[in-house]
Amino acid sequence: MKWLQAGCLTMCLTFCLGSPLLVSAQAAEIETIRAAVPTIAMNFMHAGVARKLGIDRQEGFALEIILMRVSMAMAALIAGNIDYNFAFESTVNAALQGAPVIGIEVMQDKPPYMVVARPEIHGFADLKGKIVAQNDIFSVAAYVFRQVLRFNGLTDKDYTMIGAGNDRQRLAALTTGRIQATTFSPPTHLMALKAGMKSLGLAKDYTRAANGVGTTVKKIKESRDQVRRFLRMLLKTDRWMKSHPKETIDFIMADYKLDRETAASSYELLMPTLSDNGQIGDDYIQEIIERWRQQSGAPAGVPLDRVRDFSIVKEAAKELGIR
Repeated sequence: MKWLQAGCLTMCLTFCLGSPLLVSAQAAEIETIRAAVPTIAMNFMHAGVARKLGIDRQEGFALEIILMRVSMAMAALIAGNIDYNFAFESTVNAALQGAPVIGIEVMQDKPPYMVVARPEIHGFADLKGKIVAQNDIFSVAAYVFRQVLRFNGLTDKDYTMIGAGNDRQRLAALTTGRIQATTFSPPTHLMALKAGMKSLGLAKDYTRAANGVGTTVKKIKESRDQVRRFLRMLLKTDRWMKSHPKETIDFIMADYKLDRETAASSYELLMPTLSDNGQIGDDYIQEIIERWRQQSGAPAGVPLDRVRDFSIVKEAAKELGIR
């Protein structure tokens, strides 16, 4: 199967473990679960906050956060080398193509990205013939970027999109002129602006995309209680971040090494994009299916229940009094 790549786990588990959000497994008496994130951005900070507060241990496990690209994470998920993948739409795409994976929770129902360009780029039209970038050209962020460019009059043939690594790597590529535009989520969007780059707008004003979590069909069948506790952890963390702005900003300052102004601005941009109950409607799911079908050529008629299962997050939300 094309999702499986030999040796991916060794590469993934050893990549960027020095990050402040990435640590080794915890004590042996606590069940260790592994979750992959595609980049160290604030739209994936639920996991880091949960671990910092000990919410993962409240639910009976130690959360190990692993940084890896979406394609590698999907292969590792299918192989059973990780338990969860913070890539909801990519999970839906994989399921459409027959992979035994399924989306289980949506943390964000609006994209948190800002389109940022070099200072000589005065508008979207100036990107014609230029090189733009995302972390992975098959990621949700890349899709969102393309949609924004289309909305502003550019076809896919008008520019070249490349994969240029995580936020920090793309920021370096942007400031040195290797690329002319990209999208950043908090806090890197502010770092780019402070470095003299220019904002062309917010992605949420042009399109929508879901960010969340996927797992395997096998995991749901064999470890449903673990899945429920994992999702309850995320819902608890989401509620805490929204109700504790000062403490969350303090966390952002410490873990992302930012000043208070930058951290607060990032918090204000991020919070309105977060889902309250971890779910989206069937019309939104169908929109996601159609957009990925157009890109991948996956067959039509795949049932919604094959690509998403919100039954467990509904259980977790009910337990927490979330509607």
